[in-house]
Amino acid sequence: MNREDIVRMAREADIHVSENNSFADDMYISTLYRFANVVAAAENEACAKEAENMDKAVLAMLSLTSQPVAIAARIRSRRRKE
Repeated sequence: MNREDIVRMAREADIHVSENNSFADDMYISTLYRFANVVAAAENEACAKEAENMDKAVLAMLSLTSQPVAIAARIRSRRRKE
C-alpha cells in the first residue's frame, strides 16, 4: 500500500484526511499508514492460517487448479463470519 491507497481507504471509512501538506497532516497520514500496515499484516496471517487449516483430505481430492479456488473461497468466507 502506498500513501494514496491509505488516504483513499481512510476517506472510504469516513476518516477526515486534510488536503494540506503541513507537518501535522504528514504525521497523521504516516500514523494511518503504519496502522494500515499492522492491520494488513494481521489479515495476511489470518488468511494464511485459514489456508493451513483447510481439510487436507478435501484439498487432496481437488485438482491442482481447483485448490487455489477452494482456498480463496475459504478466505473470502472469513469476511461473512465477522
